[in-house]
Amino acid sequence: MQNFSSWLGQLFQQSELEVQHLLKDPTAMHFLLAWSLFESKCFQNDLNPNKLPDFANEVVNSSKIALDSLNIPAHHFHARYQDPKKLANLIPDKKTSTRMVDALKKLLAIPFEKLTKKQVIELLTYVVYRFRNNMFHGAKGVQSWLQYREQIRFCVDALQVFVSYAEAKLPTMNDQGVA
Repeated sequence: MQNFSSWLGQLFQQSELEVQHLLKDPTAMHFLLAWSLFESKCFQNDLNPNKLPDFANEVVNSSKIALDSLNIPAHHFHARYQDPKKLANLIPDKKTSTRMVDALKKLLAIPFEKLTKKQVIELLTYVVYRFRNNMFHGAKGVQSWLQYREQIRFCVDALQVFVSYAEAKLPTMNDQGVA
């Protein structure tokens, strides 16, 4: 049986050494774990970008979430993607649905202070979704993931809030049923 980093390197078409470097960094591992929980807890493993606005609407109407904790990552991404080059890197037009590109650009056109809580959640979910897609489907190599360490950490911060919301709404993460 092939070792994990060798197998993952082949899967990602990257060197085993680059994969080992990535696996040693908690930033990437935190994102991968948080994303997996987000997709399963919040979307029952059926996430597509068209569901993100409905999710934002659901979350904003809940008293089970600390929405203020989302302001720092949202502000960071809102400011970051005012730069057209960084925005183009996040949402390559040929690979991203027009609907998502238009929605994200519309949110970025609003001054941050004027965004509603629902819009803040939408902005974050779009950015996190795009980070996930760029990591797994983009042309970037594994080594480039860690160049975006700060942004990945902000994605993880947002994912933690969303997963905690979903768990508070419907607890499933206890030790019951563990084999």
